[in-house]
Amino acid sequence: MSMIQYGQDIYHEIGRHTSRKKITPFNNWQLTKFTFNKEKYYLFVEIDSGITVVTEKIDKDEFQDNLAIVIDSFEYITLQQRDSIFNANSEDGFNLVYSSSIDSSITKDLMNYIQNNSQDLNQKFNFKNKNMVVEDKALVLSLLLMNLSQDYMSRLIETIAFQVNQVFPIKTKRPRANVKYYDLSPKFIDPIHWEEYLNKDISKNDEITAEIKKNNEKIIDQYLKNAQMDSAVFTGNPRDQLRDFTNNFLLSRRLRFVNSNLGDVSYYIWLCIFYGIKPDFGHSDEHFKTIIAGLLMMFNDFYIFLSRVGLVTQADSNRVNDICQQQFVTFTEDEYADENTNGNVKQMTEDLLTDIKQFNEKPDDKKTDAELADIVMKLMKFGEKAKLTQNKGEIKENKKRNAAMYEIRAKLKGFKPLIWRRFVINGNSSLETLSQALLLMFNAAGGHMYDLYNPKTDTRYENQQNIEMMSEWRTEDAVNSEDVKVSTLNEGDKLLLTYDYGDNWEIEVNVKKISYKNVQLKYPQIISGKGLGISGKGLGIIEDIGGVWSLQDYYDTPKAQLDPDLLDWIGDIDLDEFDKDGLNKALEQPPYLYASF
Repeated sequence: MSMIQYGQDIYHEIGRHTSRKKITPFNNWQLTKFTFNKEKYYLFVEIDSGITVVTEKIDKDEFQDNLAIVIDSFEYITLQQRDSIFNANSEDGFNLVYSSSIDSSITKDLMNYIQNNSQDLNQKFNFKNKNMVVEDKALVLSLLLMNLSQDYMSRLIETIAFQVNQVFPIKTKRPRANVKYYDLSPKFIDPIHWEEYLNKDISKNDEITAEIKKNNEKIIDQYLKNAQMDSAVFTGNPRDQLRDFTNNFLLSRRLRFVNSNLGDVSYYIWLCIFYGIKPDFGHSDEHFKTIIAGLLMMFNDFYIFLSRVGLVTQADSNRVNDICQQQFVTFTEDEYADENTNGNVKQMTEDLLTDIKQFNEKPDDKKTDAELADIVMKLMKFGEKAKLTQNKGEIKENKKRNAAMYEIRAKLKGFKPLIWRRFVINGNSSLETLSQALLLMFNAAGGHMYDLYNPKTDTRYENQQNIEMMSEWRTEDAVNSEDVKVSTLNEGDKLLLTYDYGDNWEIEVNVKKISYKNVQLKYPQIISGKGLGISGKGLGIIEDIGGVWSLQDYYDTPKAQLDPDLLDWIGDIDLDEFDKDGLNKALEQPPYLYASF
């Protein structure tokens, strides 16, 4: 729900609006208007964070479409946190509120800049391109006004990152004492000892600050003694890097611990690369990648260690692995990949993360820089111990397809007559949303575990709770479905959704078509219409009946011959029923699962 306050300038256009909705973090906006290159635009500024959106008109869909793209550029926070910001503005409407006293300092600064620096904006982008419509120009302005200068951008990033990690932290859990990976006894005090100071400013409390710093040094000491990777792979000093993370970064502004919020890990890594490694880097692209890989491997390995001493779960350490993989892609593929170079750099990125041994000739090549050769040698020694590889599900999204509409056909496997659905979902949705929507459409309550499997890539997607529950006895890694977007799927992909590992329901999922439309679909929707035919048949599953064979037996048996106890238990169910409108209405009210396992 966006709370959009406006003053007298907008009042003359739309009159007075009021609302009793509450202001919550990231949904408090000021709306004003401006003219640029003789065209009128509307400026939305989130008052507390400074997030900026420009639109051609006062329109909820245009605002949310542009907001989604702006948020997508926040690569210093996790995908889950980006979704949380968007969801704070996409649920429960678009509330306009007249306020004669609204006066945001950020809005003032932006309006002054636009009025006095139109030439500067025109130099940054060709707004006079006749092929561009005003809506597209508004989107470009949204992005430009978030990056007016290096100083402005830095302050904005710090504000957004700090607030999102306070409001939408990626919390960790503690493992049970009997899990196999919890195999080290801590040689330090559990940070929970200082829990009363968590998220408080302790800069003036010298005694507590000294205690926590000393304890962090003990954590680092024990890690370095038990590290699985060769610390020399990291070109800097690993002790100094971890000391900066624990005793500087996590103690700045408000106290955090290494296991209190994984969003802090994502932001710190991004800061290290963006402000530390990236500027003034004068070496080859390969050298740049190996430097980044070394840093990320160390953080990945550090959080594996934290799971071994019981501060986080193995699922949490896997999430750090996902964060590291995403940051690697952010700073390599996006920055250096060029479609006109036949993808050579992109391929090199993939090869480096997939198998460092492919570079085994580099150290012996006389053309290879000596420092780079040394790094590659150390990475080769590290080998399989490092989990930072481009394995299943490294790519979390396809930005070009985030705005695409996916047409999908799904059917219940093994049942006749077919129970199936044809529906659409936007590429910006997570695979978890896709999984939950499928379960809803096939009458599943969500009271059992489930996963989505892509046989083409041999990748299994599960939600965080599922991953943690299965971590004790499952050997293969699963990818967090909450972190991966539908946009990673390709036309023709065939996946399998398995629900309730006892009854073992299987839903076959086929990506039929990927298309692009001006309006991004907010919720999954079952479709029908001219040229599409019908959009589905049948009710779906019956929970806990015993699987598809029991369902088939129930369907094929005349009602008079069915067990009366069974009828009393399941009630009067018509498996031929298909309520498209009812399902679509339910799909507009996420989250979709109303039971928990």
